[in-house]
Amino acid sequence: MIALAILLAAPFAWAQANGAIHAGPIFELPGVATDVPFDPNSEGWHVGPQEVSYDPAAGPWLKRLAAPAYGPGNYGVIEELIVGPGPAWTDWHEEILSPSPGADWTGGTIYDASGAPVAGLTVQVMGPRIWFFFDPLPPGTPIQVVKTLHYGIAGANLPIDVAEYPTTPEPTSLALVAGCLAGLAVLRRRHG
Repeated sequence: MIALAILLAAPFAWAQANGAIHAGPIFELPGVATDVPFDPNSEGWHVGPQEVSYDPAAGPWLKRLAAPAYGPGNYGVIEELIVGPGPAWTDWHEEILSPSPGADWTGGTIYDASGAPVAGLTVQVMGPRIWFFFDPLPPGTPIQVVKTLHYGIAGANLPIDVAEYPTTPEPTSLALVAGCLAGLAVLRRRHG
């Protein structure tokens, strides 16, 4: 019975992340976990700078945001990330996990090193999920992910568990884009 409990708890074990983080979309696999303290000076949480590499065989990067010091309200989450070695990123996904009732994303954006939103940025907010889509970001690119989290639990002192990971273009999508670009080049030569 104890072995079964350990096996079931292993994917969500919390430990301090050291060095680069490898994260991917497979929720059944254990991910690297980071505890993030609440910062009363900024009235939110700050992570990084942290290098994160996409790994299709890895579980998501798990973060435990300490309970906010001021109870219900809207709080900022700022993450300073660096696209790690490997393929370029095309999107970033975050999901608030249970048991984090009363916590939802209300908005966010991703900035490049100049402070401008990254190229091609679109954001989808769906309660506990926030998804960012953008033009490919190559390895070594520093970004700032800024989000607003609504914490609506009055009188509770519960942490907020978040799973997050980047994704990359699918090989079939890359082939389709390459084919379209080749076709445009041929058309341009014929008409140019």
